[in-house]
Amino acid sequence: NGISVSSIGGNAFHGAGITSLTIPASVKEVGADAFARCQNLTSITFLTDTEGGGTETIGPDAFKESPQLQTVTLPGTLKTMGARAFLSCTALAQLQLPSGLQTIGGYALSETALTDITIPGTVTSLGEGTFCNTTALTSVVFGEGCCISEIGENTFARTSITSISLPESVQTIGRLAFHKTGLTSIVLPAGIQSVGDQAFQD
Repeated sequence: NGISVSSIGGNAFHGAGITSLTIPASVKEVGADAFARCQNLTSITFLTDTEGGGTETIGPDAFKESPQLQTVTLPGTLKTMGARAFLSCTALAQLQLPSGLQTIGGYALSETALTDITIPGTVTSLGEGTFCNTTALTSVVFGEGCCISEIGENTFARTSITSISLPESVQTIGRLAFHKTGLTSIVLPAGIQSVGDQAFQD
């Protein structure tokens, strides 16, 4: 006779002392700052149900500044990762983004310990500064069919990527997008229309 929880509100567990977290499939949305600054949080698992239901939205700042967070298992149902969702989760070195994800907000994975990432082909929007200051990041792969039109300001700034092949859909590269990276090789799409100031400045 348990009560089914459909959302977790903003700031609900902000700064809580929890060490691990399992989010049931009934939760469709995790609110802004819901688990931000949980100093002892090391793992998060999102569950899905037998009908394939699960969390669809992770709100802005939801898990930011949780310095011991190492393991995150995202659900295949996830469509939106809000701005700064995992900002400054400095121990987060691995993350598999699910196929079906559509939007990654600005600075969502900035200042993490990620070394490589595959952006699913379903992603249509990649916010500015998404991977900014993720200094261990060396490999970025865009999934087949990816139709992102813009690489925003600071998206890959101060990472360690040495080469990247951008989707053919990209038309705009924002200012400082690849500022201070280890980039030695880049494949620009034929349809590129605009490259911002200092986009590739070392």
